Amino acid sequence: LREEVVTLFLNGKTKEIKKIYSTFDFSVKNNDLSPQELETEISCIQEKIADLHKERKEIKKSFPFTLIPVLTDTNLLADEVAKYSDGINELTKQKHRLESKLSGLTAIYDYGSINPN
Repeated sequence: LREEVVTLFLNGKTKEIKKIYSTFDFSVKNNDLSPQELETEISCIQEKIADLHKERKEIKKSFPFTLIPVLTDTNLLADEVAKYSDGINELTKQKHRLESKLSGLTAIYDYGSINPN
């Protein structure tokens, strides 16, 4: 258990350490436990550690961890960037057209308020 906690600590897995810590009943002194009870406690803790490992594996299968293959593969990343950059370029062109129209309409409005004829 000590080695497991040290490994978790070195990997920055504080949540897992807190979960393990929360499983201990500190009101019971280890000296009061029989060898069978200690074995049972050890087995229980090992099961909880195994459950934490399973939980961590499941979390790694969900977002944002699913993006890791895309972010580490330069070809896939280039494809994703290209897919979005085309859309961004089109939206940028549309924005400039709308700004130009707005500028023209604003000029017409401003001229109309200066010259009411």
